[in-house]
Amino acid sequence: MLEGSVVVSRNAKDTAATIFDRLVRYAADRGVQIPLGERYIFLDEAEYDILVRTKRLAHVKFGRNQAAALIKSQNTVVLAIAGFEAEAVVSTSQTREVEMTAGLAVAMLADLEVNPSASPASVLDVAGAGSAADGGYQGHDLDLVLGLYPDMQALEIDDLAAGWTDLDANLLPTCARQGAHGNGWVNSELAGELAMLGEQRIAGIPYEFLTRAVLDLNPTSLFLSLYRCLEATYAYTKASELATTLGISKPWIEIAEALGNTLSWYPRHDQGLAAVLAMPTVGSDELEALAVALGRDEGADALSTRVAAGVRELRNSLVHYGPTTRQVAILNDDWNALCIPLARVVGSVFAHAYAGDLPAVSSTLGDR
Repeated sequence: MLEGSVVVSRNAKDTAATIFDRLVRYAADRGVQIPLGERYIFLDEAEYDILVRTKRLAHVKFGRNQAAALIKSQNTVVLAIAGFEAEAVVSTSQTREVEMTAGLAVAMLADLEVNPSASPASVLDVAGAGSAADGGYQGHDLDLVLGLYPDMQALEIDDLAAGWTDLDANLLPTCARQGAHGNGWVNSELAGELAMLGEQRIAGIPYEFLTRAVLDLNPTSLFLSLYRCLEATYAYTKASELATTLGISKPWIEIAEALGNTLSWYPRHDQGLAAVLAMPTVGSDELEALAVALGRDEGADALSTRVAAGVRELRNSLVHYGPTTRQVAILNDDWNALCIPLARVVGSVFAHAYAGDLPAVSSTLGDR
């Protein structure tokens, strides 16, 4: 619950217009014309009151038929989801699936901005069945309108326990489980590791990289997103050492930012990654698993150095191309074996590097 929160009312008439205008455009784009007219969804007084007291806080789309939104409803924040398999949407330690009341459902229809999944003819049958110009019109039936769209679910976020209402952190467990279903490449163990990252809501992790990447059928997208997460910590070691040497009581993030802005100093990627992987919080089991997956399990250098070199070489082979570019092979083409320990490393590194340096408040609220 959000104590003392102020809920900005929405206009119910505008909300109805948003829903039905979208249905009219969807049908028209596919050659089906729906007669114009003012339409709305029937709500009783209590549900109408719920609707007008909702407000969208953040929104993200993954395509025409998949989306998520944070919606403030009375004294709670709800994670609204559309287009995900039911098996992927489950309660976590900070969220619980709740009944989608009629007022909340209407808000979700407007706020999620997904296309209908029904045929244009079905949209015509439902949306064109009546309007305010017709005698006796009392509004459209909510269940019939919901039936035109991909499945929708609502998860209430336990804000007091978690401290955050971050869209991407809350959404990552669902995206990870979705990636493990259907035609995806993600296995259940990797999905579990990513879901745990989301449930932990570790400060500083750019969760928005991971929510999209885990749904991608190309496994290199998730690898590169995990790599980008680690990039955010490259300056940790040097900035922390400088603070100790000079007796500066500033967070390492501020020191690194000042060095970049004033002296144009940025950590070298090879040295930065090696230093990150050498952190005491990074487990040897994870490093050994990465070394095997990257074909770096033998060598004279330290394990963290070998893994850093392998990760960097793989990253460069994926983002650069030239006459000397060498394709890097993954053992048995098993990207799960690579991304599982890498996800664990990301969690341990951020928990150590960002501990106490960032407030537990999301900076990702908004629409994307």
